[in-house]
Amino acid sequence: TAVVLSGKTVTSVFSGAFYISEDDRSAAIKVNSGAIVAVGDRVNVGGTLSTLNGEREISALSVTVSGTGSVPVPLGLSNERLGGEAFGAYTPGVQGGVGLNNIGHLVRTWGRVKASISGFYLYIDDGSALVDGYGYTGLRVDVSGLSGWSAPAVGRAVQVTGVISTATIAGKVQRRLRVRSAADIVTLD
Repeated sequence: TAVVLSGKTVTSVFSGAFYISEDDRSAAIKVNSGAIVAVGDRVNVGGTLSTLNGEREISALSVTVSGTGSVPVPLGLSNERLGGEAFGAYTPGVQGGVGLNNIGHLVRTWGRVKASISGFYLYIDDGSALVDGYGYTGLRVDVSGLSGWSAPAVGRAVQVTGVISTATIAGKVQRRLRVRSAADIVTLD
C-alpha cells in the first residue's frame, strides 16, 4: 500500500531506519530509509506500507525535513504492556500482548537486569516475568550499536527509554525495546 505522511515528528534514529510519531502519541511507525534526519525533525514521508516481524513499517521512497518540533514525552508502561494486542489483520501485536497496540512508540519502562548478552541485549524484569523463547526472563532490550557503554550489573534496577519494536523468535512475534543511546538506560540503585 502506498502512503504519504506529513509533518510527523522523528522520535528515534537508527542505522537504516527511524521512527515517527503523532504529537499526541496516537500513532507511531518505523520508516526504513537512509535519509539524514535527527530526533525532533518534522518530516514528510512517502513510501510503501508493509508488515515485517509483526511491525508495521514504511519503506520510504521520499523523505523531506519540513522543520523541527518537540519530541512527544515517552509513554510509561510496564514490561507486560509493551507491544500490546493485535490491532487489525495487518498488525498482530506481540505474543501474550496486553492492552493497546503501541509498537513504534517511544516508551519508558523499568525493571531489574536479569541478563546481559554480549553487548547486544539486556533482559530486564519488573515482575511481569516475560519469556521470549531464548530462555531468559524479562523484556529484551536491544543495546546493539551502543559504543563506549557498559551494561549495568545483573540485579541492578534500571529505567529504560526507547522505541518498542518486535522480533520473531521461534515463530512468534516478541517485544524488543530499542534504545537510542546509552543515556536511555538509567541505573536507579
